[in-house]
This record gives sequence, C-alpha cells and structure tokens, in this order.
Amino acid sequence: DGPGGAQGGRPAAGAIFLHIYQHNDPQDLEAKLKSAPANALNVVVTESVFSMDGTLCRLAEIAALKRHHSFLLVVDEAHATLVFGDRGGGFAQACGLGGQVDISVGTLSKAVGSIGGFVVARCESLRAIILNKGRPVIYSTALPIDCVVRAIAAVEVAMGVEGCRLRSKLQENVRSLVLLLRATGLVPPALAAAAGGHALLSPIVPLAMGSEEMATEASQFLLERCGIFCPAIRPPTVPRGTSRLRIAVTASHTPSQLEALADALMRFLEHKKPRSRL
Repeated sequence: DGPGGAQGGRPAAGAIFLHIYQHNDPQDLEAKLKSAPANALNVVVTESVFSMDGTLCRLAEIAALKRHHSFLLVVDEAHATLVFGDRGGGFAQACGLGGQVDISVGTLSKAVGSIGGFVVARCESLRAIILNKGRPVIYSTALPIDCVVRAIAAVEVAMGVEGCRLRSKLQENVRSLVLLLRATGLVPPALAAAAGGHALLSPIVPLAMGSEEMATEASQFLLERCGIFCPAIRPPTVPRGTSRLRIAVTASHTPSQLEALADALMRFLEHKKPRSRL
C-alpha cells in the first residue's frame, strides 16, 4: 500500500504538481487543498480499500470536502469491486457516495476473476477526455473475447440475488475469522473491534509479524506443515518492521477451513515460544 492519495494542481504556467497527503487523513488533505493555487485543477486520488492493511477509506469525509473545495475525486475500487455495494458497485456505492465520485477505476482480475481493468467516468466530458487523451486506452490492444465474456458474466451474477448472497457470506466469513484470530494477538485492534459489531469489513486481513524473517517463517510453516497458502508481505511492499501475513478471505471458505487456519497460526506461535533449558 502506498500513500493515501494525491492532489495535483495545474497553475497558469501549465506545470503539474503532485502532493501526497497523509494516509487516509481528510484533515491533511483539506490543508493541502487550501494551499493550492486559486486557478488550480485539483484531482484527489484514493483507494477505497487499502490493499496491504485492509482498512477502508474515509470516503464520506473526503467527499464532504467538495462542499468547500473544487476538485475531481478519483477512487480506485480494485479491492472493492463486486465485494461491496447492494449491486457490487464498490465501496462508494455501499456508502451511498457514488454520485460524489467523478472517476472510478478498478480491475477485472480480482473478484471479477478475469484480466484487464476499467475506468468509469461520471459525466460524458470526462469520458471523452479519457478515450481521446488517455495513453493506456489509446495504446492498448483489446482484451481477448473470452476474458470479456467472463467479466460480463461475473458482473451479471454479482448484480443479482446470488451476488447479494455471496457478499453477505463474505462478510460473515471475515467476521468469523477475525474473531477466531483475536486470541493470537496478531489482528489489528481496530479490526478486532469492528468484527464485534456490524461495520463493513474488508476481505483483506493482515496479521502483524514485524520482521521479514518472522513473516517468511510463518508463511512457510502454514504451507509446508498445514497445507495453507498465506503469503508473507515484506519490504519494499510495506515499510520495514511491518512485515505481515496477508489473508484474503473469500465467500467460498468453509467454517472448518477458517478454524483450521486459526488453529495453524496458534500452533506456529506455540512453535516459536522460547523453550526452557531446564
């Protein structure tokens, strides 16, 4: 995961500036918007689900800044597409803020189960700019037709009754796993607290390991001794000293599989306990 977003300005001279605001911090973002030149075209960019922490964007507070500041809001819904929203439209849809987002971007390679990506613009003028000025669009070849068909089929399922059932089951699975893992002491406190209520939960569950060695050893233990694939996330993907296991929960995981993971992690922690020489 990187910085929470960016704000760029285009002053009269035509220069473009990139300013990084503090991670998921609307107050710091507002301070940077206030310092932008009066004639700037401001573009605020954020993820809706932060990929390495699994935390959710403070989107309502960011969108509220539009009342006092002029900017285009771009939201990366890569980890929220089909996962949140009553029709799988993403986190902005789930929050009732779809109308505040000017451009949504996402991928077809995660919950959609295909390859490629998408850009959705709120108005026709933005769509025309992207189609006629966007280099990734102009200089890309079309997706293979079978990938397009697969993506369309996934979206159709997600927008229907089965999609609602799967999203409900996913939330149930995430909540169950976090509650099972609380005894390990590895779950972020905010996530553990949220799992005890009714808040939306990201399917990304990080378990803090600290050192690269600890994360790698835990990942190998789970795979080699328990048959569970749980990747270790290390620098430069995350800051040094914050290496972790990154669990991606799905709607298809069974209660017994979630319990097996929690049990395996407890076994690993027991394995790492110092042994008395007496």
